[in-house]
Amino acid sequence: MLAITEGKLGTLLIRRGEDPYREAWALPGGFLKEGETIEACAARELVEETGVSHTPLHQFGIYSAAGRDPRGWVVSVGYLACVHRHAIHPKAGSDAAAIGWHSVDAIPDLAFDHATILADSLAALRSRIHTEPLLPRMISEPFTLAALQDAMEVVVGAPVDKRNFRREMLESGWIVETDQFTAGRHRPARLYARVQA
Repeated sequence: MLAITEGKLGTLLIRRGEDPYREAWALPGGFLKEGETIEACAARELVEETGVSHTPLHQFGIYSAAGRDPRGWVVSVGYLACVHRHAIHPKAGSDAAAIGWHSVDAIPDLAFDHATILADSLAALRSRIHTEPLLPRMISEPFTLAALQDAMEVVVGAPVDKRNFRREMLESGWIVETDQFTAGRHRPARLYARVQA
């Protein structure tokens, strides 16, 4: 799960409450139940470990290297969820000692091969940010185009051209104008909302 938190790109991590890697930080996840699809498992685990539901999940990788889990041969499927940081109230599941947001620039040592999985999720986000409606989910509504541009610059880690970015967003079909404007000392700016899927 990735979000913009305090002006930085962050991820939600759990501190493991059980062996192996007790007390180590890890990405949220869990095991597939009998008769459950991988997609349903990912959605269930997201709710159980973070309290987040009804958020689109985007598969980005499969991890099957031998020895990646000391409990035995385990195959993991990575899913990306982009959320607005303050729209959720995560809670640690029964197998987690704690849960918390971490800047992707200051990630602690992670359990298993989760550092690789996290790096792959960041690459997936940055490669899909222009082709899928991920960015509007990462900020609160309603928002200005300037706020959306700020979010894009946090995600890609570099400035973006204002004119091209605004044209891209307005032509994307991902956002819609509202009849609201900002208030304050400066010129009012149009407010937008994301298109509901």
